[in-house]
Amino acid sequence: MACVIVPPFIGEISSQKVRGAAGAAFQLSLTLGILFAQIIGLPFIAGTCYGWGWGLAIVFLLPFFGIFLLLLLPNSPTQMLLTYGNEDQAVKDLKKLRGTPNVQADIALIREQTSGNKTESLSIPQVRKTN
Repeated sequence: MACVIVPPFIGEISSQKVRGAAGAAFQLSLTLGILFAQIIGLPFIAGTCYGWGWGLAIVFLLPFFGIFLLLLLPNSPTQMLLTYGNEDQAVKDLKKLRGTPNVQADIALIREQTSGNKTESLSIPQVRKTN
């Protein structure tokens, strides 16, 4: 589930200058995590009848710490601005993310990028008729 939720969140909170690198860093860290899990599962490390519990403990401990780290994450400025209409909270979160008090250019950029995103919802029969 995190593989679906995290990349759009990274795209929303990162500045335009580092957006691509931040998304790539997530994918790279995911791949390295899978490699690390495979290495831990080798028979001479933790892949034995007696060592499997350590590998399983890592799987449970890391998300446990991640839950507490979620409390430190700011809201998505895009969602705060567009979905909830709360510009004050969006500005506050952008200031926290960017580390600068001048975020009006970012707010204007969010408004510009999302101004044309209003699309009409279609039902499945309507979609089938368009083909």
